[in-house]
Amino acid sequence: MAEKNDQASKKRANPKSIFRQIAKGDLVTIRDNAGERKGHATRREYGNWVLVLERNAGAALATKENTMAVSKPRKLDQPPRVGQRLVYDDGGRRSMGKVVVVDSRSMHVLFDKSMEPSLIQFNDPEWMDYISIESDALPKYEAGDYVKFQMTDERAGASEWMWLRVDRVDAASQLLFGRLDSQPVVFDKELSLGQELAVKFSNVREHKKASDF
Repeated sequence: MAEKNDQASKKRANPKSIFRQIAKGDLVTIRDNAGERKGHATRREYGNWVLVLERNAGAALATKENTMAVSKPRKLDQPPRVGQRLVYDDGGRRSMGKVVVVDSRSMHVLFDKSMEPSLIQFNDPEWMDYISIESDALPKYEAGDYVKFQMTDERAGASEWMWLRVDRVDAASQLLFGRLDSQPVVFDKELSLGQELAVKFSNVREHKKASDF
């Protein structure tokens, strides 16, 4: 009898232990008088978590008593590449776009029906939970395009961003061949304006057509 009481006590305590796992940005499932709902944790309020519910359904409170599950933000296996296509689909809205700028923490995405790119942080579940990246699609570069790449010297701790004007594309090797279109400042002894270079697709951080300038 005592053993059954202990098991029942553990079951009742379980929502409290789940509640303690919540952090800002987590997707939290609650169950209350309105039924089972999900939302992203935004801030603490009187010991509870304020949730912004999915599907623009308003807000709710996650408490120690009604919290059923907690999901942490989805992490990318590897950052997307400039030029990659992606899909945003939250169940109510579906949009397709192209990655135009990438760094270690975020990306800028130009959606097909937008005039300006959107900044998306990789740790933002309100975006990343609904994004699918076309992992097999390689960016489409053409002669005459411009790409921004990073030149680094790890021993000296130096780096510099520069533009390359693309002359030729080797998609099989994922290499771009072209001429340096920036006047080097940090690497002025190693490189010069107009110098022929090869840049890996993976080192491209921004991609523009000549008409974009």
